[in-house]
Amino acid sequence: MGGAPATSLVKCGHRVCDACWSLHVQTRIQQGFVRITCPGYDCQEEVDVGVMLSVVPVDVVSKIVQRQEEMRIGASQTEKWCPNEGCGRVLRFIPKYSSDQLDEKVLQQDVVCACGCHVCFMCLSAPHWPASCQQAKSYREALAAGTFRSHNEHDDEKDSKGTIQNEPNGEKMVIVKGKLCPGCRHFVEKNGGCNLVYCRCGLSFCFYCLKTDKTHHGFSNCIDKQAEDKLTTTVAVHHFNRHLAERTDKKQEQTSRHRSRVSLTGRAAEFRSHRLTRKLDTSTLISVAKAVAIAAH
Repeated sequence: MGGAPATSLVKCGHRVCDACWSLHVQTRIQQGFVRITCPGYDCQEEVDVGVMLSVVPVDVVSKIVQRQEEMRIGASQTEKWCPNEGCGRVLRFIPKYSSDQLDEKVLQQDVVCACGCHVCFMCLSAPHWPASCQQAKSYREALAAGTFRSHNEHDDEKDSKGTIQNEPNGEKMVIVKGKLCPGCRHFVEKNGGCNLVYCRCGLSFCFYCLKTDKTHHGFSNCIDKQAEDKLTTTVAVHHFNRHLAERTDKKQEQTSRHRSRVSLTGRAAEFRSHRLTRKLDTSTLISVAKAVAIAAH
C-alpha cells in the first residue's frame, strides 16, 4: 500500500487502502449484496456505515442502507412498508398485550398510515375484519372473475349476502337484498331471525310484506310471499338508483356553484378593471385640459 491512505475495521483490525475499500464496496453493491463484509481473507465482519461513508459517495451508501432496511422490514412480523405508492413509510404493529402471540388473528387488524392509507396489517389489502384474509382474498378473486351468480326472477335459490350484477360499462354493482322502511324509507337488511324487523326510526314491520305490527299478525309465517319477492328485487335496485341519482345531483350542484363563483369572480375583476380604466381616462383628460390652458396663456 505504501503511503496511500488506509482504513481498518475496529472489530477485525484488517487494514485496507481507501482505493481498495471504494472498489470493494461499490462492486458488492453492483452485485446486489445487502450485507457487505470486510475484504480481508475469510473475514465475515460487516462493514459499518461510517467506513462506507469515508470511502464511497453518499448516494452509494444510501442504496445499501435502503436495501438493508428493506431486508430487515421484510423479515419483521411487526413492521411492513405502507402499500401506498410513493409513501415510503413503515407501518408498525404494536400488540395490545406483550403476551400476545403474533399469529394471523392478532395481526389481522386495521391500521392507518400517516399518509391516510387504511389497510389490513396482515395482508396489506383493504380492511376486511372480521373476515379472514383468505376469505377476503377469495371474495376479491371471485368478484374479479365474475363467478358470482347473477340475480334473476327465475332464480329460486336465495343468497343472504347479496349478488353481483354486471353493468353495461363493465363495472360490477353489488345488489344487497333489503327493504325500505315504510315509515322513513331507510334501507333495512335482515339476515336470519323472524320476519319482524325494527328500523332506526322506531317503526316495526314485517320484512316480507312491509305491513306494520299494528296491521299484521303472525310474523313467523307471512302468507304474502309473492309481494316479498317483488319488493326485494325492486327495492334493492331502486335504493341503488336513488342513491346514485342523489350523488349525481349533488355533484352537479357543486359544479354549478363552482362555475358561478368563477363567473362572479371574473365579472368582479372586469368591473374593477373597468372602473380603474375610467378613472385613468378621466385623470388623463384633466391633465391634458390643464396643459392646453397653460399653453394658451
